[in-house]
Amino acid sequence: MLGFVEPPSDYYMRPYMLAAHALMPVKNKNGLPICAGPQSAADMIFNYARDFAETQHNLNKYFGLFWLNSFSHNDVNAPAALDLRLLELLKDLERIGTYNSTAVILLSDHGIRFGNIRNAFQGFLEGRLPFIFFHFPPGFLDDNPAIRRNLIINKNRLTSPYDVHLTLQDLLDNDVENAPGCLKCQSLFKEVNDNRTCNDAGIDPHWCTCPAFTPENASNPLVIRVGEYLFHKILNRTKSLILEEKAPSTLCEKRRLIGVVRAHRSRPIDESVHLDKEIQVFVVVVVTEPFALFEASVQAEITKNGTNYEVLGFISRLDSYFPYTKCVQSKMLQFYCHCASNT
Repeated sequence: MLGFVEPPSDYYMRPYMLAAHALMPVKNKNGLPICAGPQSAADMIFNYARDFAETQHNLNKYFGLFWLNSFSHNDVNAPAALDLRLLELLKDLERIGTYNSTAVILLSDHGIRFGNIRNAFQGFLEGRLPFIFFHFPPGFLDDNPAIRRNLIINKNRLTSPYDVHLTLQDLLDNDVENAPGCLKCQSLFKEVNDNRTCNDAGIDPHWCTCPAFTPENASNPLVIRVGEYLFHKILNRTKSLILEEKAPSTLCEKRRLIGVVRAHRSRPIDESVHLDKEIQVFVVVVVTEPFALFEASVQAEITKNGTNYEVLGFISRLDSYFPYTKCVQSKMLQFYCHCASNT
């Protein structure tokens, strides 16, 4: 997206990065810029983070967010190239004394979302399980043994970014009861329930990895019907977005369904017993022509009068589609559209 009209913080690195990419030779790898002139994007951001930590070190309260994805976004193996650079940054933070007074969090927003790894079920888990590591000042943990205990317990409990948000509020001594998007979420300084559900943690069913997943044969008649339902939802969504954009109906190639390439059955969200219906949930991947891979969680509600289907949450796209969407400005329509050859 285009970003902020006004700088959102006291110190803002985005203009510097834009200028570096505009005025210096840029080297791309895996479709993303990894170097501008003599420096890698990682070095630029790590150096800025180091300078920020050293400059702000003696302040009472400060907050910094530093984000890097050019090395990691498109290749699951590429982040290994940053191991030594990241180690050097962490050692420098130790030398500066950052760890003595500052909470440091290393995290990602998600795992790899497209590419060959997503063709396997392991890739389904990979895209949904970002890493997160916390380091709190030793003195803070020594003074708060209950918090230390709860953090150790919570590392093996189901948590979400809502909990992280409330933890940061807790560090600031802000009186925040809950997050508006997740009324059952809490600071990680408190013990998280061991029987917590994805719904409790504010996690959409499509992104939930808690249920047991059982492989299903793609030729199972019910799985085929689920795949056909998902495909029609994709067609309808494409038509709606084209209408919203007031674009010609011939803008995108007409898709046809090739079939289901992978399916797993999971536990339904509502596990209560129903005498008049059976509820099953499937995670399915369908392939279309023009080539695209779509993944979704679909609930099938089976009654004596027939079967009702519902997509639970988001539909994921597992292949890289940007080369085929140059005729489209809308980010959402790019997700579904394959530009027709005459556009």
